[in-house]
Parts: sequence; C-alpha cells; structure tokens
Amino acid sequence: MIVAGVQKVQPGMTVRAMEAPVKTALAQLSHGEFFIDRPIFAIVIAILIMLGGGLSIATLPIEQVPPIAPPTVQIGTTYSRRLGADGRDTVVQVIGSR
Repeated sequence: MIVAGVQKVQPGMTVRAMEAPVKTALAQLSHGEFFIDRPIFAIVIAILIMLGGGLSIATLPIEQVPPIAPPTVQIGTTYSRRLGADGRDTVVQVIGSR
C-alpha cells in the first residue's frame, strides 16, 4: 500500500523498491518550477519585459501621462489651553523647519 509517496509495510508483507516518478513533459511543470529550473531563461524574459516597458514609456505621448501632484502634508493640533503669540510662533517654527 502506498500513501502519499510513502510505502507502508504491514507484518508479513514483502517490500519492493519503487522508482521516484520522473517528470517527462513540460506540461507537468508549474510556472514556478519551470522558471526555477531555467534561471537564464527567466532573466532573459525579465529583461525583455523591462525593455518593452521602457520603450512604451518613451513612445507614450505627453498628453497620455497622468499629472503628478507634489506631496502635501497636513498637520492638525489641539491645545488644552490657549497659547499666546510666543507659544504659537514656537510651534509654527518647529513644524515649519521640518
């Protein structure tokens, strides 16, 4: 009796050697196994994809490029008591310097 690739032996049974299954066709390989077994092929495919992306960016009309807004920072604070002009200026100077 073979369960999950392990041969279980019961008393009185004869044991015979079994060969490991051999992968004979590419159809049996998953995508991960295919590229792990062929690292040079995987590198070439990755380079071709990057070159294709670079060429497509270079040929993209400027009208098609989405606008990029500069990052903004919003800071909100609450104070437990009222600050005078000196306290407010001190807080604003610290936040503004960063």
